[in-house]
Amino acid sequence: MNVLEDLIKERNKVAEMIREAIAERDAIGGRIGVLQDELQELNDEVEYTRTEEEHERVAKEAEFEEVLGSNDYSILARVYRRLNKEIYEGRKRGWYTFMENTSYPSEGELRQQRRDISDRMLGIERCEQE
Repeated sequence: MNVLEDLIKERNKVAEMIREAIAERDAIGGRIGVLQDELQELNDEVEYTRTEEEHERVAKEAEFEEVLGSNDYSILARVYRRLNKEIYEGRKRGWYTFMENTSYPSEGELRQQRRDISDRMLGIERCEQE
């Protein structure tokens, strides 16, 4: 009977290990579900942010075109100073080294906008002098 008792103990031990493994699997499945929900929320936030940034970019472009068509020198000067500050802050913080693949304008784009504003301001100054 000793052999039979040993086999039964071994069988019960294996059965208990199986129950523990199933419990671990269920816990892992639950954890995976929680992580999948978290990932979906983050994906939704990324998409929302991307959409908002795109809307913001389009609005800024429209505002820039409106300002560029303006004959108001003070507005042009204010935008020139803002662009200058954005370029300076971007360089200071190192934004342009890692933000090239985002919807934010690159340093080159900001510099081009600043040149466009400067050209427009120069045109207004020449018209006023004549």
